[in-house]
Amino acid sequence: MNLWNLRAPLYNFFRKPWPLNIILGKETRNIRELLAGVHLYDGKVLDVGCGVGHSSHLLPGAWQVFAMDKSRRMAARAARAGTKNIAAAEADFLPVADNSFDVILAIGLTEYLASLPKFFAETKRSGKNNSLLLCTSSPPGIFSLLRNLGGSKIYQRAPKKIIQTAANAGLALLAQRHFFSQDAFLFQILKENPFLGAKSDS
Repeated sequence: MNLWNLRAPLYNFFRKPWPLNIILGKETRNIRELLAGVHLYDGKVLDVGCGVGHSSHLLPGAWQVFAMDKSRRMAARAARAGTKNIAAAEADFLPVADNSFDVILAIGLTEYLASLPKFFAETKRSGKNNSLLLCTSSPPGIFSLLRNLGGSKIYQRAPKKIIQTAANAGLALLAQRHFFSQDAFLFQILKENPFLGAKSDS
């Protein structure tokens, strides 16, 4: 049983009470600050783990949005809220063509993934060269431990671990923001080896 299918009808309701609304407000501001430095205002965006469709609206400008969530009920609610081009899919096996997207969003997702290398490999495959990935993660701490009480396994990862795993996959960190409940990262997807074709001095 997918717990997110059970949570879908009340997902928005549980995000509104204090203090969760304050926490989510700060997390959203951090994400907007990272996206404000992107200077891209159109193109194709892939929203992985889209939930009920909040994340893609954080991007400024006009974008062609493709959204995915492994919960069919979450995906259905996002579609009813106006998200188009939506499908049910796993984050480590995205049914999209290579080199397709200018921006990939994965907000509130990676803490539920057992394997980050698989996820970063899929985002690198799906993004264009020099495209962007904005993802978030739950840092180690009491807040993340408490989230486990909700029934889903939360993988707490230190920021250095996230950055190193992304670097191993060929993603370069551009900027990051920290809050006790969430780390946010903006990566650039690098598909071309900058040293390829360079002349050797030896």
